[in-house]
Amino acid sequence: MFHKQFYLEENKYKDHAQWKEKWLESRSSQFLVVGSKDETYGNQSATYDLQNALRLRVADHFISKYGKYITFPEVHFPYGQEVIDQAKIPYMGFTRNGKPQKYFSSITYRFLKQEKGWYVNATLEKETPKIGTSNLNGLIGIDLNAGFLAICEIDRFGNPIKSWTVDVPMYCRRKEQLQASLSDALKEILAHAVSVQKDVVIEKLDFSKKKASLREMGTKYARMLSGFAYSSFQQLIESKAKKAGIYGALRTKFPWFRCLHDCKKRLLF
Repeated sequence: MFHKQFYLEENKYKDHAQWKEKWLESRSSQFLVVGSKDETYGNQSATYDLQNALRLRVADHFISKYGKYITFPEVHFPYGQEVIDQAKIPYMGFTRNGKPQKYFSSITYRFLKQEKGWYVNATLEKETPKIGTSNLNGLIGIDLNAGFLAICEIDRFGNPIKSWTVDVPMYCRRKEQLQASLSDALKEILAHAVSVQKDVVIEKLDFSKKKASLREMGTKYARMLSGFAYSSFQQLIESKAKKAGIYGALRTKFPWFRCLHDCKKRLLF
């Protein structure tokens, strides 16, 4: 937006003053409140208590107008609420001198002003669990298809011992809906991977070739599987596997993929 001042007419500004007004408005549309584990509830200036009330400390310049604090009751985050609730519980630690001290998880808040009002994002450090799976017992392979995920589990010798599918609605779905469906499906599969302590792998494919193979089954299948679905699948499995303590990887060549493809053909036909 800074560079738009040099092209006022192209960007539909009548003069430089109008651009500056918009620029200052945009520049002041957000602010960050950095957290600290040494502060109550992980932040000195924005405290989110156990009753889910978010209390924001007002800058000295505005105390006469707003008071020392502004409190927002009943604040609930649509994603990660359980993680934030856990972060609000203190734990005992030790200072550098060895003295016991109560600590909180550091929580940083970003306040954003948009057309409908103010929004707040919370960011905190979350410990990533150690990898608890291995390929010594075998592997679990996942293949993305039009409308479902195909899963094949093998033993340590490469013999298939189990195969199944999980439906993933894809046709006429918004991006948010598709991501939610993929997330739910992967959650179920990764829970099984944890229970059997096996690594998860997916085949590294050329998406254009994947679409071409689906067209052999009909144009409907090719339309169902989009590039967005394919990229979301890879990103979600990498993120979710890491959070669950599962080793996940892309494999270009591995014998069990033949087993997976054979299982898929039996399921389809």
